[in-house]
Amino acid sequence: MLLQRLLAFKFRALDEANLARLAAADSETLLVWGERVLTAVNLAAVFDAPVPLEDAAMRDC
Repeated sequence: MLLQRLLAFKFRALDEANLARLAAADSETLLVWGERVLTAVNLAAVFDAPVPLEDAAMRDC
């Protein structure tokens, strides 16, 4: 998966918990995380912020 590769490239190896989060995420969440990886300074900035409803709603545009 592209997002997994980007996260590993930027933050090095992902632990099992983060790999499981990626595997369980729905497509809208993966899109939000994919955008966050561009500016995140750590994995928490990618995964731990809530996914705003308006972010998910914008995907329909």
